[in-house]
Amino acid sequence: MTRLSRPGTVIREAVGGVDDEVVIAMFTEYFEAAIRRVAEHLPDNGMVDDLVSSTGQPQLRASLPQFRRPHGRLILVEQSGHPVGIGALRTIGQDVGEVKRLYVSPRVRRKGLGQAIGKRLLDEAQSMGLCTVRLDTFRGFGEARQLAKSGGFHERGPYRGTDIPEPLWEYWKFYELQLPC
Repeated sequence: MTRLSRPGTVIREAVGGVDDEVVIAMFTEYFEAAIRRVAEHLPDNGMVDDLVSSTGQPQLRASLPQFRRPHGRLILVEQSGHPVGIGALRTIGQDVGEVKRLYVSPRVRRKGLGQAIGKRLLDEAQSMGLCTVRLDTFRGFGEARQLAKSGGFHERGPYRGTDIPEPLWEYWKFYELQLPC
């Protein structure tokens, strides 16, 4: 558990079976906000419906094991005991990990919490022996792209293991960071 410089703010690994409902709630908040923004930019040809159908609570619950030890990590940020941020890491290949669902609630943004989650996930990736970390983000999410670049990530093409469907690749940006191995 890490205490951040803001009083009452803690960043910690989510505990399976204990924090699952909180994680599902944060993932739901993330997807609701993301899909609203993505929908503004996608043509109305069923792509948004496909995204919505893959983000229901049963699908989110079923996705949790990939973010748990030993092949992943799930990080929560809490302020005064209330969840305000989340980030996930999963293994997608030998020595390759992927950051997913990094999200900070709008009411606490611009306070360095996204950077703190990202740093924690990269520290976790190194502790797992991962040499490469990848991520994807919607091209319209300028703040997410900036966070990736400020963390040392470099743009690349779509990669094996991404869960972004190929018809959406033209709307996404893909990034990669090499870690010391």
